[in-house]
Amino acid sequence: TIFEKMTQILTQKGRAVTKTALYAQFISLVKKNLHVVMCMSPLGSEYTDRIRQFPSLINNTTTDWFSPWPPSALKAVARTLMSDQADTMEETVFASIVDICGAMHSSVREKST
Repeated sequence: TIFEKMTQILTQKGRAVTKTALYAQFISLVKKNLHVVMCMSPLGSEYTDRIRQFPSLINNTTTDWFSPWPPSALKAVARTLMSDQADTMEETVFASIVDICGAMHSSVREKST
């Protein structure tokens, strides 16, 4: 039970086992370990309305946009991020690596949906 787990943790830390300490330890662990996934479509007015009502959705969160990218955009990003290595290899090898980066990103997205 939660009571037993918190008692065990407090005992290991050498702290007194009181109702207040048990509750504080539980809240501390919840704050440390709780993750919430919330999915919303950015299309339409509902999203904009929610952002206006709850600005912390933008200010205190991490937003991952999972929209498909065109292959040309994926390759452009790979080419830009790896531009330092372009001079160290043949153009055909570099182009192949850029193609693979785009293909890997696309295949992961396809397999995860």
